[in-house]
Amino acid sequence: VREDTTAVSTYVDGDTGVNYEWTGTANASSSIKRPDMVTIKGITIKNESSTANEIVYIAFDNTATSSTGIPLLSASTFENTWPIAFKDKVSVISANGTPTVSGVIWGV
Repeated sequence: VREDTTAVSTYVDGDTGVNYEWTGTANASSSIKRPDMVTIKGITIKNESSTANEIVYIAFDNTATSSTGIPLLSASTFENTWPIAFKDKVSVISANGTPTVSGVIWGV
């Protein structure tokens, strides 16, 4: 619900961002905003590099650095299936090279 000085509207633009989508044709159908995650139930992050020196570092609710992050070696996966207490961001930085990093975060 949008509130401004003149009216209250239920309009949601489906192009606003990640949690917004059109239910049909863009700008010609209704749109919705999916709720944000409240509890993060698990996370998987994979360093897809096959080059040994392409280590990445992971941090939760902080900016990752090579001295403070969790190291993830090449061809390795960080996985946690227990609830995790972070809310704002996951940060990943490469120590060397340009490795491909992929992953998923799930929750409710």
